[in-house]
This record gives sequence, structure tokens and C-alpha cells, in this order.
Amino acid sequence: MADDNKDNDNLFTPKNIKHCEEKSNKFFSVLLANKNNFNKKECKDAFEDLSQCCEASNNLPDPVDKIHPAVKLLQHWLPRLFTNDLPRERTVIADTLAYLMPKVFDPEDDDEDD
Repeated sequence: MADDNKDNDNLFTPKNIKHCEEKSNKFFSVLLANKNNFNKKECKDAFEDLSQCCEASNNLPDPVDKIHPAVKLLQHWLPRLFTNDLPRERTVIADTLAYLMPKVFDPEDDDEDD
């Protein structure tokens, strides 16, 4: 049972991967430099550093994603502007083009020319 808890301490989560990226890179570079021989002192030291970093990062609070409401609005509506997810395949672009094209290709006569 105690071994199971010890193994769980070194699980990688997005939180500790971000926090311990440098120590993780150092550990794997030392391990590759020693030809995957984990029994060398350098590898064990690098692994201990990585383990301590993971333990420390497990105590960090979870990151809070603060996304501005305007960004959320764009993330929701921007894909729908260019697709036909809206009812009757009508999109903002289609409505805009339907409004503008008659004015571009069939402009109203100006009375100023008289």
C-alpha cells in the first residue's frame, strides 16, 4: 500500500509538467547522456530533483483560467460565422452579402446627374 502512494507522488499532471519542465528536460538529457543507465549518480540526482519538483508542484493551487468574455464570445460565434450551423443555412456572412450585393451590382440611380 505504501508503495502505491509513493508511485502516485510522481505522476505527471499538466500542472507539474508546466512547473517542472526544466528539471524534466535535465533528467532525460542526463539519462540519455549516460546511455539509459539509471544507476549512475548523476541520473539519480536528476531524478530526485524532478521528484521533489513534482511533489512541490502538487501543493500548488490549480491554475485559474480567466478568459475574457469577449474572447469566449468570439470562440463561440466565430466558427459559426463561416459555417451553416445556424437555422436554414443562414449565416451572418450570407445575410451581409445578400444585403450588400444588390447595392454593389445594381446601384440606385443618383438624382444628382440630372
